[in-house]
Amino acid sequence: MNTIIFDIGNVLVDFDWPSFVKRAVKDEEAIRLLNKVLWEDELWKELDRGAFAEETFHREMINACKGYEDIAEEVYERLGETLELFPYTEDWIRELKERGYRVFYLSNYSHYLIRKKPEALVFTRLMDGGIYSCDVKLLKPDLQIYDRLVKAYDLEPSECLFLDDRFINVAGAREYGFHAMQFTTFEEMKPKIDAYLAEH
Repeated sequence: MNTIIFDIGNVLVDFDWPSFVKRAVKDEEAIRLLNKVLWEDELWKELDRGAFAEETFHREMINACKGYEDIAEEVYERLGETLELFPYTEDWIRELKERGYRVFYLSNYSHYLIRKKPEALVFTRLMDGGIYSCDVKLLKPDLQIYDRLVKAYDLEPSECLFLDDRFINVAGAREYGFHAMQFTTFEEMKPKIDAYLAEH
């Protein structure tokens, strides 16, 4: 094993939508509607895919929140607040690099959030490269996105460990040929990952 591939959201960066929306919105019906519009209707997924320009996402979000347009507008403007760099991220990447591993990111991530909260992604400067879904118009767990990373950086899948908080993405990575683990918390996973790397 010589390569570690990280998802970003809820692995290296805290993406805490529930806490954010409770801070930003006090109306329970508005919260229900926003959750439906962004998650159940997969608007966010299409933003991550790069299928929407920011203007299109903005218009679709506001139009879908009939009766709560002002609240939706505020949430749209404040979406960067959902992201916070985990305190362990940069030290962990440095440690892995010092141990001789190549380190990459592979994340379903939108141009909008890259622009809204660039400071949450400062760790990427420490890495050997990576792919955002919005740049390649593909989403995990589509096998093509794993293949794009492998071909872009001349990786050998059997020598890569992929870490993601969503099992569906872990399953896709395994199907492609990566070793893969579902990430929960740093405290729980760091010893397991170290043990796994020591065995492989």
